[in-house]
Amino acid sequence: LFLEAWRALGSTRLALRSTPFKQLVAGLTLHREPVEAAVVGPEALEQARRIGWAVRAATGYTPWRSSCLVQVLAAKTLLARQHIPWVVHFGARPGQQGDLNAHAWLSVGPDIIVGRRGHRAFGIVATYASVTATGQAL
Repeated sequence: LFLEAWRALGSTRLALRSTPFKQLVAGLTLHREPVEAAVVGPEALEQARRIGWAVRAATGYTPWRSSCLVQVLAAKTLLARQHIPWVVHFGARPGQQGDLNAHAWLSVGPDIIVGRRGHRAFGIVATYASVTATGQAL
């Protein structure tokens, strides 16, 4: 799983450098307000936690910078392969010099799998979800 996560980080980093973001999220519905994640069973939640661990661990061994966005999109890809529903949150906050700081995190059920550190300091500006709490596929 660690090697799979490492490869997903690399392919995600390459995709972000070579593909417009709009193309990367094509086919997903953008929500301007938070969306509750679909309820998942204990086995799926445990697998999601393992995937989150693998992505976070592999990040420390990449020769490139694996930002929160790279980690989130890599984890999303691995979760989708396992048919585990996910929610990606994009947040923003004012920076110290009038700029804007951004952060991304990914949740499965009640857990934040990737990007937990500091996420509460960011207001959610956009959300993408594979399946909502109502079971609506996106």
